[in-house]
Amino acid sequence: SGNTLLDEYFLNLSFADGVLVANILIMTIPIVFAFMTTERKRSKKLLFVAIITTGMIGIILSFSRMAQISIAIGLLSFGLIKKARRYLILLIAVGLLFLMFNSEKLNPYLTKYGEMSSVGSPFEVSSMLKRLEGWRTALEMFRDHPLMGVGIGRYEQEYTNYASQYYAVYAKGYVSMISAHNLYLNYLAETGIPGFLMLLIIFSAIVIKGFSLIKKTDNNYVFKYSLLISVLIFLGNNLVDGITFAYVKEIDKGMVFWSITATIISYGVIGKNQGRYLPDRCDSK
Repeated sequence: SGNTLLDEYFLNLSFADGVLVANILIMTIPIVFAFMTTERKRSKKLLFVAIITTGMIGIILSFSRMAQISIAIGLLSFGLIKKARRYLILLIAVGLLFLMFNSEKLNPYLTKYGEMSSVGSPFEVSSMLKRLEGWRTALEMFRDHPLMGVGIGRYEQEYTNYASQYYAVYAKGYVSMISAHNLYLNYLAETGIPGFLMLLIIFSAIVIKGFSLIKKTDNNYVFKYSLLISVLIFLGNNLVDGITFAYVKEIDKGMVFWSITATIISYGVIGKNQGRYLPDRCDSK
């Protein structure tokens, strides 16, 4: 629909909606890509291609530059797997053709990259300057409340005590930052050292378990690899995103992350249980 504020035509989604959707897509697309590379039936392969294509279009239209960079790095990492390389090359070729033939229509969604033409410019764009301010504010909150933090979910309320509000076009007024735009600094500010360390322990355990799954090459290797990549993309993206486990406008990206995490943690348990109980069941029959 027409967006009079930006004088361009865009999908009828607010910026926050697009970012939240993109954060879900960057976790799910690698898993769909794994299914595509291992599927034998052509009809299902085409289905997975359609899903990936739709998801990638969604990420492009999201205006989320970090999500676009994260998914690009995540998919390129599949180049380490021989079985997935030809599909990755095909995906890159289709993407380049898409950009070539639709460059003018995509310009409104990709103009942010023009602001990063020089080495220092990424830190000079308005969105990055706001993030730097959010990070500085989070560290100041932590300095004043190192043990208990300012309280879970209180970053936005405490923001005005440390920094000035900024003007937001979408709000038609001045607003506070809803988060530090960095998950780790956000937890440091809101929960202090205990909460921050607990978060690192949980994430470290998930990553270690994910790497342990791909030590052995088997029939499910690509799928297990995609689970690890999805988690790493999520954790990397949260260096500039702070509303990770929020339930906003019926979008819960935290649920997607914990679902993938549950699959990683339970993967070995399921295999052991199958090996332990399946023979007995067969014998009883």
